[in-house]
Amino acid sequence: PIKLNLPKGGSQYDVIVVGAEPEGVAAARSAAKNDAKVLIIDKHDGPGGLMTYGMLNTIDMSVSPNGTLLTQGTFKEFFKGIGSKNSFDVKKAKEVFSKLLSLPNITQSYNTVFEKPIMDGNKIIGITALKDGKEVNYYGKRIIDATQDASVAASAGVPYIIGAEDMGVKGKVQASTLVFRLKGIDWDNLIKIIKYEKKIPETYINDTSANGFLSITKNYKPSTPMLRLRGLNLGRQDDGTVLVNALLIYGVDGLNQSSIERGMELAKKELPRIVQFFRENIPGFEKVQLDGTADELYIR
Repeated sequence: PIKLNLPKGGSQYDVIVVGAEPEGVAAARSAAKNDAKVLIIDKHDGPGGLMTYGMLNTIDMSVSPNGTLLTQGTFKEFFKGIGSKNSFDVKKAKEVFSKLLSLPNITQSYNTVFEKPIMDGNKIIGITALKDGKEVNYYGKRIIDATQDASVAASAGVPYIIGAEDMGVKGKVQASTLVFRLKGIDWDNLIKIIKYEKKIPETYINDTSANGFLSITKNYKPSTPMLRLRGLNLGRQDDGTVLVNALLIYGVDGLNQSSIERGMELAKKELPRIVQFFRENIPGFEKVQLDGTADELYIR
């Protein structure tokens, strides 16, 4: 085994997980169930990351031909917690993630921003984070990077590529998305329109999810070539509102905060036009209204 020279002072853990994304929650819970003393930190005020703050609330399920769930372990616990639905309520998901982390040997630290790794030669032995306006050092035998951008690994000098560089193309990245929330959709009526009246071709719907609508959305003309409305992925919330994953934003540098903010502003300006298009063109959307957006972009 690798020998780590951990200092005697400072907070020490067996495992430190940086990022309370779903993957980080799973890593922390698994380590804790194997008797490790665990710290998980995140810049947000709670867990869930992209699923809760990015409102990406529809899961691409993996099942066998006979319907058996192939993703087991912590995911199965989460899936049961949200009601075994492939589209979930964001507030409920946050509660479920919190419950999964509520083990006596897991310390949760939110509003805690990773700043830099603490190195011993080429080994990461801890992290420096900003908590309550103060720098704090945490030391661990194992450091797990569960950030969206591999922030810990990259800042420790681990080689990385960005976007399509693995295919030899520099400066090319996938589009980002701003998930937005709608109210005024009668879901039972939408089921009737899609499933029984078949007014919208090549579109699927169940009690919480719908996807398709491309025969309609392909006709939308955005105000700028930096945006595109693709087919809709809809996820119903417990309060009847619906989250929409469909608006593509081109040219966003996911590692540049100014670029991210410009992308969000561009998307938000477009949303009233999109909602009006929905009212005029999608059966069942005649009374739809914009009810908000995610706090952050879905950066692929």
